[in-house]
Amino acid sequence: MVPDTLPAWLTEEDVDYFAAEYGRDGFSGGLNWYRNIDFNWKMTPFLEGAKLLQPTIHLLTPPTVYFILTLVYVFSILCHSLRGMI
Repeated sequence: MVPDTLPAWLTEEDVDYFAAEYGRDGFSGGLNWYRNIDFNWKMTPFLEGAKLLQPTIHLLTPPTVYFILTLVYVFSILCHSLRGMI
């Protein structure tokens, strides 16, 4: 479903930029990060146990209840100042 107008926080220039980036690489950049996650983990041992110290809000779409509860648990551990999940 395509909205008739863009939300206030998204401009036509934003859409053009994202479309151009997707047209250039598709999802390969994001997928490659996940394909390389074991190496990324090995390269960042200094982040083990690290928490986000800045106030944090996590936005998500409505998946299963189990997934939401898992996210709440994980984010409550990782985020020192989790203000909410929307």
